[in-house]
Amino acid sequence: MRIEVSSGSDLKFDKLLFATGSRARSLRLDAHSETPGLYSLRTLDDCVALQGAISPGAQVIIIGGGLIGCELATTIQKMGAKAIILETANELLLRVLGKTIGSWCREELEAIGVEVHTGVSITHVDLDPSFREVRCGDGRRFSGDLAIVSVGAEPVTALAEHAGLACARGIIVNSVGMASSDTVYAAGDVASWPLRSGGRRSLETYLNSQNQAAVAAGAMLGKGEPAPQVPISWTEIAGHRIQMMGEVTGPGDVVTRVDPGGTGMTVCRLNGGELQSAVSIDQSADFSFASKIIERRMLVDAESIRDPLIRMKDIFKLAAKTVA
Repeated sequence: MRIEVSSGSDLKFDKLLFATGSRARSLRLDAHSETPGLYSLRTLDDCVALQGAISPGAQVIIIGGGLIGCELATTIQKMGAKAIILETANELLLRVLGKTIGSWCREELEAIGVEVHTGVSITHVDLDPSFREVRCGDGRRFSGDLAIVSVGAEPVTALAEHAGLACARGIIVNSVGMASSDTVYAAGDVASWPLRSGGRRSLETYLNSQNQAAVAAGAMLGKGEPAPQVPISWTEIAGHRIQMMGEVTGPGDVVTRVDPGGTGMTVCRLNGGELQSAVSIDQSADFSFASKIIERRMLVDAESIRDPLIRMKDIFKLAAKTVA
């Protein structure tokens, strides 16, 4: 087994890991990411270019209200510029955080000066040298000094596909990272990894990427332990630290735990008594124990979760005793 590199030489291997990551998804309209005035954020070069393009007082249109879009809006406001988010869904961050937290984040972003428009369908991006204009299906137009496309990522699978590996929005791997060839593995954004909740997908978080890399490395050395993934990530939006674990959408009941001091909250999803997801805002201590409960698939009482006077640490300890 060998790899041919651009110099023309060959590299022999016994095991191979694909960690080619992902690229920023484009709008697929009449403008594209290489057009001056239309930016994306994926690489260090992208970051440097945006830093040079955004000045105090500038008006910046952000197309997409996911994690990257909301993080960008936060930073742009800190730079003294004006951020305008255009999101196709009826709320921000629906896929990763759910409607409750998404709505809360929208209100917090608006409080720091971000202009948010949801339910927006982008039909055209005009990049005249003197201004940038985004046109929407309902006739609305938004202009600014520059526009940033933040509509997700696409796994970089061209080389894997050329090698004949099975791919479907990522390289299809099993729960130790093995691809359709038993000598090839994949980890990170490029890997479509099995989920503990069922199905599979590229998770696009560095915490999951780290976990997958360790699992795949062990498997390549003959010490693989199956590890279906549970999504886990964190972000900072509008000055708040947000941590998340598990699939926010799914069967069961949503329970909101509000800090009595008004400093944050944790939104949990329980199914049959099992805590399957948690999203915490400025509640790192709660999240620390909630994530352990999720990892170990412990059963907990919904009313205890809802009561902020009962420490999450104590809920975890009680659940651990029950398991034991």
